[in-house]
Amino acid sequence: MMVHMPGYYFGILDANGCTSPLDLPGGDISITAFPFYVTNSRVAFVETWQEPSPNWPLIFTANIPAGGTYELLFWPISRQPEFNIGLFAITGLQRWPGPNSGEYHFLARAPEDKNAGGSIHIKSHLDKTLVGHELGHAFFSRNTSVSFAASDYSIADAWPCNAGGVGGHDIDSTEYAQSTFTEAVATYYAAVSWNYRDQDGDCWLYHPGYPTGVNCDGGQTALPLAFMKNKCSPWTGRGVEIDWLRALWNIRTSGAKTSDNSLLNWIDAAPNAYTLTNTYSNLDAAANTMGGALNTNWDTTKVTNGLNP
Repeated sequence: MMVHMPGYYFGILDANGCTSPLDLPGGDISITAFPFYVTNSRVAFVETWQEPSPNWPLIFTANIPAGGTYELLFWPISRQPEFNIGLFAITGLQRWPGPNSGEYHFLARAPEDKNAGGSIHIKSHLDKTLVGHELGHAFFSRNTSVSFAASDYSIADAWPCNAGGVGGHDIDSTEYAQSTFTEAVATYYAAVSWNYRDQDGDCWLYHPGYPTGVNCDGGQTALPLAFMKNKCSPWTGRGVEIDWLRALWNIRTSGAKTSDNSLLNWIDAAPNAYTLTNTYSNLDAAANTMGGALNTNWDTTKVTNGLNP
């Protein structure tokens, strides 16, 4: 977080949330805090999309004694959305920064949830999964060299695979395979941000439709493994996000664990241009080309999670 204390400090707090040593006289100090975070040359910057003006800094006064170390408990109720989004975002970038530096610019409380390159428009600040998911869209867009994403959500399958309806999508809705994979890699980024892969592969994410959480590693009663093959039809050229999410997580955590960046290389290694329906065959061929742990893990997880050409 960026902090300005006029005459004493202006900069980014360190990883422990501390300034450098300061020579303060003691007494009331004016502090301006900005939802601006930096790690590993990556920047998460948050503004408020709200009329009549953004007015996103938080200015307050703290009584700080002279000498010693002072801990200020920071709970910015009046600017909670911006600071929460920034904290959630920088945590993700710190856990998996990727090969490219640059700025990820968030616009909080925008008219709709969407992403465009490095700019992310997002309404909710309470759901760290949602923030990580939208950051994931921008992250994969920046860190892959091919056009693999799609946003055609026109399929409306029968219940229980119709949560997105016509024009929408959800973690358990049937969509074109390319659109499903687009959403799955974004949610996978959130999973990487908030889970440790060395805990026996265990992975959980928050989802408002599943109060006990979504298991992004294995099956659960409400979201069994191979959800599409068990619950939905038809299958050809289609997919369900939860199946692809679990496959991606299993590639990362099973057997000889793959590097995070190998998934980016895998997407780029596809032999053909991505279309709405060829994502599975494209990635299957790319895995064969790459070989190694990624291909081994992929060959197992594509069966376990019922992925389909």
